[in-house]
This record gives sequence, C-alpha cells and structure tokens, in this order.
Amino acid sequence: MDDGSLKYAGYGAAVEFNADSNFTNKMTKQGIQMKMSEVYQAIYTKFSDVQWVSVAAYMDVTDQYGNTSSAMVYKTILKSGVASKINWGADQSELELDIVPGLWTTTIISPFLNQ
Repeated sequence: MDDGSLKYAGYGAAVEFNADSNFTNKMTKQGIQMKMSEVYQAIYTKFSDVQWVSVAAYMDVTDQYGNTSSAMVYKTILKSGVASKINWGADQSELELDIVPGLWTTTIISPFLNQ
C-alpha cells in the first residue's frame, strides 16, 4: 500500500476526570460508571467520525505509608463499531448502569472498586 491509497479514517478521543469517593466502594464504582457512560453518550451522539473513545477516572489514593496522590482507578474504551449499535435513546438509568458498562472494554480497574 502506498501513501496515495491512505484515506482519512476518523479519530479517537481520550477523556480523563476526577472521580468522587462515595459511601461504599460499590457506590463509588457506580458513580464512575455513570460518568463514563455520560461521556460516551455525549461524544458518540454528537460526533460521527470518532473511531474510539477512552475514558479514565482518577481519585486520590493513600499508599501503605500514608502518602496521598492522584491515581487512575478505572479506564475503559468504547469503539465506534460497538457504540453505533447502542440505542442512545434508551432509558438513561439503563444506559448508564447496565447497557454501556456491559459493552465497553475495561483496561484498568483498581481492586478496591471490585470489592
């Protein structure tokens, strides 16, 4: 394949946000998932040329020595082939907590979010 045969194939997007800690780890995870779902919905319903979107959540974490720093606790990717099949007009709660989280690929998740 020579350079003359290359065609524009869209672009990707990477979004990062600071997550809030809730009362329980499960509630924290659900809050992050809801925010991630909102990001995916906002991008894929507005832009048609996006090939992939990556969303990462950061939180302050404390290490074994008592030092606190910001760290990535959850990262997911949703590709356009999957996103194009999602009914973005479905019930918002179902989209945020069930549908979209069930379709993205999780690349990083902190162990405390799965407790």
